[in-house]
Amino acid sequence: MKLGLGYDLSGSRAYYTRKREQLIPFGKGANGQQSGGPSKLTKALVTIAAEEKTPLRFLAGADAVATAE
Repeated sequence: MKLGLGYDLSGSRAYYTRKREQLIPFGKGANGQQSGGPSKLTKALVTIAAEEKTPLRFLAGADAVATAE
C-alpha cells in the first residue's frame, strides 16, 4: 500500500512479524525476573486510581526514577 509523502507500507506486516519474533526470546527470558514487588506496584496503582485528582505521570521502580533524574 502506497501512501502520500513517500510512505510505503507494503512490507510493514513482514517487518512487524520479524521484529516481534526477535523480541519474543527477550520477553520470555525477562518474565518473572523484574526487580521490585508486583504487589507494591498494584497497591500504588489502586491508591492512585482512587484519588480524586490523579497524577499526570507515575514512575514505578528505582530504575525508572533514576532514568528520570
